[in-house]
Amino acid sequence: MTHESIINDYPELIHVSYFIDDSFLEHYNKNKSLTANLCYYARDIIEGRWPEAEPYIIKDACWAYTYARDVIEQRWPEAELYIMKDEFWAYTYARDVIKQRWPEAEPYIMKDPECVYKYARDIIEGRWPEAEPYIMKDSCWAYYYTKYVIKEYGSKNYEYIMKDTEHESIINDYPELIEAIDFIDDPFLEFYFENESVTKNQSLAANLYYYTIHIKRRWLEAEPIIMKDARSAYFYALGVIKGRWFEAEHYIMKDAEWAYRYAHDIIKQRWFEAEPVIMKDAIYAYFYASNIIKGRWAEAEPIIMKDACWAYYYAINIIKGRWFEAEPIIMNSDHALVYKKHVIL
Repeated sequence: MTHESIINDYPELIHVSYFIDDSFLEHYNKNKSLTANLCYYARDIIEGRWPEAEPYIIKDACWAYTYARDVIEQRWPEAELYIMKDEFWAYTYARDVIKQRWPEAEPYIMKDPECVYKYARDIIEGRWPEAEPYIMKDSCWAYYYTKYVIKEYGSKNYEYIMKDTEHESIINDYPELIEAIDFIDDPFLEFYFENESVTKNQSLAANLYYYTIHIKRRWLEAEPIIMKDARSAYFYALGVIKGRWFEAEHYIMKDAEWAYRYAHDIIKQRWFEAEPVIMKDAIYAYFYASNIIKGRWAEAEPIIMKDACWAYYYAINIIKGRWFEAEPIIMNSDHALVYKKHVIL
């Protein structure tokens, strides 16, 4: 690799081309940033400081921290102005390099709830009152702060603070949990927050059900909420109760898909009470006829025939022949040719 090829292919190296040499070029990793390459080269090849590269490394908080930790192996005062402006790397620099509180950086660190929790836990080793107005705005990190910082390092008012912080943050950030606020406990909250990338996008009923799978038992207090969500109620009956859940059937039968699945997987026979709902959905009416009735379902046919796709499958797999009443719909669709080929001819 020559300097000319660098200019053509790696324009980010133009500014440092005056001091890099062939050895650096041999070790250059195009999949990493310029500052990462400079830092790694100083650490792994030079095995010491590289003054010419420092003006570039210093401006990247991540690699300035790494350079201070692994190359300088002590504080790098010239870089601290840059590092302290990034909440995470300021916390990490304080933890791994300074190894004590870094007052100048605290106004930046305290603005990030996750960093507040970790800074209080790992460096202050106790409550950080000035940062609490920031952390209490995030229910996840407020929960961990109250559980592992306030409790771990002692507080006569822990139980009050824990309840107040948890409930206030939940009400602010997770309104879907309010309905269950009277019976959810620490293990559920820990499960909820540790899996937040999934739980935040699910309904309350779904999360209560997921937790029962985690604890491997029924959760009676949660059942009135779970049963109101047809999907969660179906899975709860299937995976937790492992049988019919009569109290929930009134809710399940209102959803064609989950009523069909409940009939197929749990009742394992016709579910007459749910049929008026199932038959209104062509897809699940077809599956119900095919897999449960195992034959024609006359009452549902007026609905099925309105959907060309499922009318075609109904004709070929259930009627096993022409379905004259549905042919005007089928023959005016993308399924006309296959219907003609496999059914009419």
